[in-house]
Amino acid sequence: MGGIAGALKTYHEEGHFRVCIDGFKDTDFSECSEPKATIGSIVYRSGGEALAKKQPGSKIDFADITLKRGVCDDYDFYLWFTTTAQFTAAAAGSDAIGLPSEAAKRSLQIKQIDRAGQTVRTWTVRAFPKEYSAGSWNGESKDKVTMESLVLEVEWFDLTG
Repeated sequence: MGGIAGALKTYHEEGHFRVCIDGFKDTDFSECSEPKATIGSIVYRSGGEALAKKQPGSKIDFADITLKRGVCDDYDFYLWFTTTAQFTAAAAGSDAIGLPSEAAKRSLQIKQIDRAGQTVRTWTVRAFPKEYSAGSWNGESKDKVTMESLVLEVEWFDLTG
């Protein structure tokens, strides 16, 4: 009796989201939280009116972006995180207030990839790493360098493709 012809699909190799940063190797992640922004509003009452009026304009908040289950060939993302931590610690030890250096912020592209390997859409993001999780260690794994999660503190984003 013949078997089923063809190779098994391995979805961890088909990355659903590809992160591209200049100077880094492209890295695939299986999950990415949604890019999200909120525009605050100014609430005011005019004269003796009972109903409040709202107007956009107080501030724009960008939510963190969380990338999960990444596999790459090197330690670029870990080094980016540790360098950001060093910049922040150095700033906290001086007269500054412990803010990450502008040098820690990077522009990157997050590409949504379909099962056929084609780019569905591309987001350009300006961010710095806020949290890094290496994930569990497994001596049986054939994966290269793995990341359970990388949380990016977003300064801004734009849909560019």
